[in-house]
Amino acid sequence: GGFDSIAHAMTTISTGGFSTSDQSLAAFIPYGADMVCLVFMLAGALPFGVYLLMVQGKFAKAARNSQMQTFFILAFSLSVMMAFYLQFHFTNLEGGQDSDNMVWRLAAFNVVSIMTGTGFTSTDYSLWGSFAVAVFFIFMFIGGCAGSTACSVKIFRYQIAFKTLLVYLAKITWRHSVIPLKYEGKPLDENIVYSVMGFLVLFFLCFIVCALCLSFLGLDTLTAWSGAGSAIANVGPGLGDIIGPNGTYAAIPAAGKWVLSITMLIGRLEIVTVLVLFTPAFWSA
Repeated sequence: GGFDSIAHAMTTISTGGFSTSDQSLAAFIPYGADMVCLVFMLAGALPFGVYLLMVQGKFAKAARNSQMQTFFILAFSLSVMMAFYLQFHFTNLEGGQDSDNMVWRLAAFNVVSIMTGTGFTSTDYSLWGSFAVAVFFIFMFIGGCAGSTACSVKIFRYQIAFKTLLVYLAKITWRHSVIPLKYEGKPLDENIVYSVMGFLVLFFLCFIVCALCLSFLGLDTLTAWSGAGSAIANVGPGLGDIIGPNGTYAAIPAAGKWVLSITMLIGRLEIVTVLVLFTPAFWSA
């Protein structure tokens, strides 16, 4: 219908993931809506700068964007991994629809949805076993590209952190070597590296504090930690029977909802923007 189409279009391109159905995208699989949303979830998680380059006709330069390349490689590799896992361990998915096509659709859609922080679901992937639960928990912390609608850590921060680690390991081996740290062919300023590392520390610190608060309120381990991860990364669904793909946050205690709400705001505003409000220097400026 028109209303469902418009609502899902808005929450797909914004990687928001809010659906008009309690079943999320599972209710619209027969119409192929999951495949349409898959394409535009990927589109929403790409850097807006890439679209600007394409509008200007600079397609080759847009295609060389390392962040976009890494994002697509990750999305493809993780989807393939999950599809092979499902084919190896499950012979019947979604009430008898056990074709290879359905396996690949379920794997690709749900992996990209959680990875980009959109939060749509087309099945209860918590029933796919402990491996699937573990990797979907990790997928929450990937995110899309910088300059996109996606949340979480984002690809470029992992790229910079990985490059920094490689340089550090190289300098341990060759102590007197001078190894320039570059990103997309340009030297990285030391302040950018500190900024990325500081963000990663603060991000996972906030995640741990939120998880501990939820555990203190009596929530089970899976609900507390996946809820904290989902909130700080702005994903939506968590894991487990309560807040999993087929659940809601309604059963979370009122205090837990406050903790999650604050954590969602911190995650959406990328942490530093919020935490700077609590520094004395900000108020004395």
